[in-house]
Amino acid sequence: MGRRSLKTRAFDFLDYRAYLRAVYHEYKGREQGFTYREFSTLCGFSSSGAVKLVIDNKRRLSLSAAQRITKMLRLPGEESEFFINLVRFNDARDDEERNIAFTKLKATMAFRQIQPQAITQFEYYRKWYYVAIREMVALDDFEEKPSWVAKRLSPSITPAQARGAIKKLEKMGFLRRDSEGNLRQNEPIISTEPEIQSLAVKNFHREMMQRAAESMENQSAEERDIRCVTVAISEAQAERIKQMNTQYMKDILDVVAEDDKIEAVYQLNLHWFRLTRKADDNADDTVDTEE
Repeated sequence: MGRRSLKTRAFDFLDYRAYLRAVYHEYKGREQGFTYREFSTLCGFSSSGAVKLVIDNKRRLSLSAAQRITKMLRLPGEESEFFINLVRFNDARDDEERNIAFTKLKATMAFRQIQPQAITQFEYYRKWYYVAIREMVALDDFEEKPSWVAKRLSPSITPAQARGAIKKLEKMGFLRRDSEGNLRQNEPIISTEPEIQSLAVKNFHREMMQRAAESMENQSAEERDIRCVTVAISEAQAERIKQMNTQYMKDILDVVAEDDKIEAVYQLNLHWFRLTRKADDNADDTVDTEE
């Protein structure tokens, strides 16, 4: 079965494992009894379980193996390059590599057409003050003056940055103008799924944690509330607390939705993370799948 007969396209995915799984199921739907062993052979592996281990996230896919798959599946040039960059994106060792890979994904015309929402989200969370300015528009005393916006933010930004941010937020659809030409939020609340693994959101969280650290130096105790607690706990109770954090965030948004007097923009960060590894956790137990 040649590549031209495949309906599954890499451009529809942000996870190369999900793409390979979809390709496998397309073949399986067309050929009764099609197995992962046959799929591994089709992808150019001598090991019968190689692709299954990759799809199940038990092995990483080396770039040489990714290139071989694109040839075996006969992916056209742009799609072939996209798949390889998708592997770089998913398996990057750190967020710097991941950001570089996503920039290459964004450069692909088909991806921009098929997944504009992913790119919009990335751009929205790329600068911490984009999110802050979107919220500032709801302030009762908001003034659409770059100098006013820049000075009102903490920490402050330049008027040029404020002007560019407003234009960007309008273009992306996060801000709109009412019948009188005044800026308004398109939606009152924007949130992401609790388990979202978006690089954009990780970048945003990292910036906001930096803002939180700075607030301990440049804001009074009355303006901030920063706490922490370190506990030894069971896995079951740890998961319970994670769910409580999720509910707490929802409760916060309910309180915000009830407000009719908007005077300030605040940021709430919740951090719940391990300080110890699991007993059977290996620091580096992944092996590139290369045959």
